[in-house]
Amino acid sequence: MTPNPFTPFHLALDDSFVDRTAEINTILGRIAKGASSGIVGNPHIGKSSLLRRLSDLDTVATILPNPEAFIFVDLDFQSFVTRDKPDDFWCYVLEEAVRIRPKTDEFFEPLLQEKTFDSRRLLGAFTRLAMTGIRIVLLIDELDYLFNLDHFRTLDFLGPLRVLAMKSGGLVLVTASRLSIAQLNAQTADLKDKVRGSDLFNYLEEVSLGSLPEADTIGWLETHFDDPKAVREIRALAGRHPLLIQLAGEIYFGAGSLPGESARQELQARFIRKAETQFQDVWDYLEPKAQIALVIFVLDRLQDRIASGEEFSLEKAEKYLHWYGAEIGDMLRRGTLEKGADGDPEIGSQAFLAWIAETKIVGTRGDEPREEFTRWLAEKEYKLGGLLTQEEIDWLQKAWKSLPKGLIQAARKALLPERPQ
Repeated sequence: MTPNPFTPFHLALDDSFVDRTAEINTILGRIAKGASSGIVGNPHIGKSSLLRRLSDLDTVATILPNPEAFIFVDLDFQSFVTRDKPDDFWCYVLEEAVRIRPKTDEFFEPLLQEKTFDSRRLLGAFTRLAMTGIRIVLLIDELDYLFNLDHFRTLDFLGPLRVLAMKSGGLVLVTASRLSIAQLNAQTADLKDKVRGSDLFNYLEEVSLGSLPEADTIGWLETHFDDPKAVREIRALAGRHPLLIQLAGEIYFGAGSLPGESARQELQARFIRKAETQFQDVWDYLEPKAQIALVIFVLDRLQDRIASGEEFSLEKAEKYLHWYGAEIGDMLRRGTLEKGADGDPEIGSQAFLAWIAETKIVGTRGDEPREEFTRWLAEKEYKLGGLLTQEEIDWLQKAWKSLPKGLIQAARKALLPERPQ
């Protein structure tokens, strides 16, 4: 029996890694120039897998003519605990560098023996390393986790890290984070203001990681499923999000050939149950205006398909969705939204769309929305940029609490992959 090739919540390695050529070329090109990058994207969009791919020697050799000049060191901030300090960080980095390339001990052994890592001595060591033509590429995963560690959210750590990456020539950073570079800078604005200095993460060039390209998504699924209907159904359920494809692929692959209607309903239900934590994670991360924009997308899809006894027109709001252009652009870059066949933004996963309808509009399942979103409905803080009439706002408030519970079944029928009648 063929093993199930889908492994949700694990790194995508070897054949399970789906092409990220553009991002890899950009980051490796910057590494070649000694410049640092920050990978930014939604939960489980593939940031960690991309970091791991960057240290693959065959991948490096396709862009960098001299891959032996680079020492790739992996580090995950979630491996640090509250008692850890910057000295523990630098001890790990330098010990790994010496383990990978023993000849670097001439630069780092004195520091490692003393177990103290003065920033000026670090700068000197990395500068001398650069003079030999060698650079350490530090791949830092879960960068935003450092804000949970008091000893690392300090000028004594972040300041020297910035100086080493910008001035030594011997250290390049590639980080992965849910937070954008602007958000990282905002998180440390108080530190910058204390010394009237520069933003502490401005040396990182942001590389946004969104959903997979359509051709790569279909090609990946077709390598594992012979039935085109199964490929189309998984694609419709999961969109082009790597984790959602892995979740749906694992469920459908285990089922064998595409089953009949009742069994397929169970497969879809299993997928939604497994994907709910991902949907909630993405929703919780969004700013309120981005949440509002998603609701507009959902209501627009529902209004022509479900007879609820109420008429709700989004013509004006849909026409002027560019009022939410910044939020929509950010969600496209991060994979919350995808570009449809016509080039317009859309919610790629029909299961995510149905989940928003069920939990955030109809409100028949899950927790109540967080305070900011509730306030939008209750106090009309944003009023969709002034594009909705008071009557429409009243309708939305009423719909929030009183739409028929059977509506969600109609929503699923309208939104989830079509089943044979």
